[in-house]
Amino acid sequence: MKNVSLNNMLRRSLVLLTAALLLSCSTEKRETLTSGSLTMVTSEDLFPVVDLQVGAFQRMYEEVRIDNRSVSAREAFVHLLNDSVKLIVTARSMNAEERSVALKNDFEID
Repeated sequence: MKNVSLNNMLRRSLVLLTAALLLSCSTEKRETLTSGSLTMVTSEDLFPVVDLQVGAFQRMYEEVRIDNRSVSAREAFVHLLNDSVKLIVTARSMNAEERSVALKNDFEID
């Protein structure tokens, strides 16, 4: 059961990673699904697995540069809410305090 949810989370992470690459456009060179750069943070518990996926993605697409950093889940949400990264990967949802800050800053959350 845990493997299924981990696989689903990894698939979602890759979809988000691809979407983030599209959204992080630069004025110098047009970025695509297979080119560009992204800084992301991943919670410490998921970092080893996600970093393997990031490495595989970068080997397949040589024009992609992804800086994946390991942080606590709390720090990941802080980075996202401070707009210092466009993508985070964590195993937990936002807590009440994080959700409140997100809503005050007009984040769309489900």
